[in-house]
Amino acid sequence: MLRFVRARLVILLLGNAVLALRSSKKSDRLCIVRTSGDEPVNLFLRSPSSLAIAFGENPSTVETEVRCLNKLSCDANKYSDSVGNVTDCPACNCNVDDTAISSPSNRMLFDSISSACVHATRDRPVDVLMLGLGGGEVHRHTHKSCPGGTRIRSVELDSRVAGIAERYFGINLVDGASEVVVADAGKEVHALSAARVVDGAGLPRRVTGAPAGMGLDGWDVITVDCFIGHGVTPESCRSPAFVKALRSILKPGGIALQHLWHYSPEVSVVAE
Repeated sequence: MLRFVRARLVILLLGNAVLALRSSKKSDRLCIVRTSGDEPVNLFLRSPSSLAIAFGENPSTVETEVRCLNKLSCDANKYSDSVGNVTDCPACNCNVDDTAISSPSNRMLFDSISSACVHATRDRPVDVLMLGLGGGEVHRHTHKSCPGGTRIRSVELDSRVAGIAERYFGINLVDGASEVVVADAGKEVHALSAARVVDGAGLPRRVTGAPAGMGLDGWDVITVDCFIGHGVTPESCRSPAFVKALRSILKPGGIALQHLWHYSPEVSVVAE
């Protein structure tokens, strides 16, 4: 984990929760979303009650999966043709099962968030920045489980992934409380850092008056779950300049956590 004493930065080198797509669990492609220059994003019906995201033409692993409390009525066999936008994928109503967090890495991230958000109030909010949305499990669980003064913003590079998380994986968007920004996480951190320098970096957190907008006083918790597919963390989310910028946008006593895969079955360089 990454930690700073005034602002703690913790790096978590965790085993990745790779799920085999070609396994005993039946998987049918519900939709494949293509954009020029990027590998396709697939939405799979993994069972009568689960959905999953996978990358590539013929993926062998799942990036993230969500369990549904209801039996899904969508028919994957009718909708396997590619589309250009998530809104063109078929409807598939999933009542997301949020009773437990699915992976050890997400559980560790959420445990650190919950330790901070328990102190949130409307007058003294706790602000959480999530770099990398994926299926949105940590975002969704934080929004549902933390007190009302918790404010969450996720930054996701791929609009298709963000669209799937919102449409199929139960992400509830609320202005000023639960937001998703489609942007490059590294560039977003540098922009936030630059804005704090312009506006007055290092100013003490206000103790009177109405609370500032989300993140304007810095962030209490930042999670970095930043990948470009198959467990690869881009340089923009792990360089010294990124870490320095990350540190500058934390509140005093804040914490940043970064999740890294220790290997990938599809990209050998991840283990190096």
